[in-house]
Amino acid sequence: PLPIVAPSSSDSARMQATTGSIAARLQVNSGTELIMAAAARLTFSQGITSIPRQRLIDEMKTASAYFKSTYVNNLSRYLHSLVRDGKLNEPSQGNFALTASSLKDLESRLA
Repeated sequence: PLPIVAPSSSDSARMQATTGSIAARLQVNSGTELIMAAAARLTFSQGITSIPRQRLIDEMKTASAYFKSTYVNNLSRYLHSLVRDGKLNEPSQGNFALTASSLKDLESRLA
């Protein structure tokens, strides 16, 4: 089972959005940005703090206006880049979580 964190009332009110609408608000133009939009939705809206790789892919695909099949082919490279840049953590192999700084940044950008 995935760890669940109950979002605050302001988070849940703000984040009843789709990955596509979050991608639009964040002006997504790349695979790494779409990963961050998908992680934001899963974290803020679903309360999932450790996101399996396949769940990220599935969530990215729901943003059909932004998703490109090449993003899946390059996913490992994108994820390693996001971990290296301090935007995601990998708490266990194949599971990813937004870092504290990414949480703050996304909360302010989506407010």
